Amino acid sequence: GIGGKPVQTAFVDNDGIYD
Repeated sequence: GIGGKPVQTAFVDNDGIYD
């Protein structure tokens, strides 16, 4: 979730949602 965008990927980034 770069910039907080909830993009569904195989990983969870620092946003705590998706990459």
